[in-house]
Amino acid sequence: MKAPAGRDKPAPFQRMPLMEEPFQRVVIDLVGPLPVTKEKYEYILTMVDVSTRWAEATPLRQTTADKVAEALFDIFTRVGFPKEIQPDRGQQFMSKLLQEFNSLSNIKHIFSTPYHPQTNGVVERFHSTVKPYQLPFASQKFVKEEIKRLLELGVIEPSVSPFSSPIVLVKKKDGSLRFCIDFRKLNAITVLDATNIPLPEDLFAQLSDSTIFTSCDLPKAYWQISMHPDSRYFTAFPTPLGLMMWTRMLLGLVNAPATFCRLMRLVFNDEPMLLTYFDDTLLHTRSWEDHVLGLRLLLTTLRNHGLTVNPGKLVIGQSSI
Repeated sequence: MKAPAGRDKPAPFQRMPLMEEPFQRVVIDLVGPLPVTKEKYEYILTMVDVSTRWAEATPLRQTTADKVAEALFDIFTRVGFPKEIQPDRGQQFMSKLLQEFNSLSNIKHIFSTPYHPQTNGVVERFHSTVKPYQLPFASQKFVKEEIKRLLELGVIEPSVSPFSSPIVLVKKKDGSLRFCIDFRKLNAITVLDATNIPLPEDLFAQLSDSTIFTSCDLPKAYWQISMHPDSRYFTAFPTPLGLMMWTRMLLGLVNAPATFCRLMRLVFNDEPMLLTYFDDTLLHTRSWEDHVLGLRLLLTTLRNHGLTVNPGKLVIGQSSI
């Protein structure tokens, strides 16, 4: 039977071999890019022994094949050479250099199946929990106050998730701190949402005949979308008050922009006089009569869907924006 176009026919189930001795098979992967350290390290080569679950993590400045081979040689000369090595199909691991390295070391080189990184699950699960960054003592009070505020708002809740993404504090221009979560490891194993995001050029092209404009902004726009209960535990993060997870969608999740764009399309049903670009909505018409009707449609639609507008950024009936 021919598989449908655009889909890969799944391989039949096979019995997984049991690893009866240490370092019979090791699984390797790369993590990064991460925040650059003082020593200019930006990546981590991870290795997990399938039998004992012994884990190794080696910092790297580059992920070229020669650097990966050097790091593996350092690990193997310390803990012993494995019989088999299983990476994913990254270009570093499929290079002739690494295959020659394995051949000279008498290591059997096997790969994860294409399009199914779950077969590299031993090391992927090792990645699912990222140790928290060291928070400066001076920032601990800010973090605790922010966690209490988020709990009161109902956008986070206590969690017992096996996932954990670290807190990152970003300094704003005025010197204050912005509370963020580093979801890069979670994003790396997330199935991407292919929803298309509108291009500014396409939106501007629709404004050529319009003379009257109204714009509005949705405050904390992503927070206005509830996280599905089955997805919340992926967003867990460690705090001084215990592990928490998000009940509302937030900036930093790789599929958040696509999810929000889809929501706005559904809300406004592709109404020609209403254009949306992330959390900004623009009403554009040629006449005041149409503009009044459009303004009523805009505000009524937002109210019916439980979405709120920032009154401080609501600009009505302007000749230009």
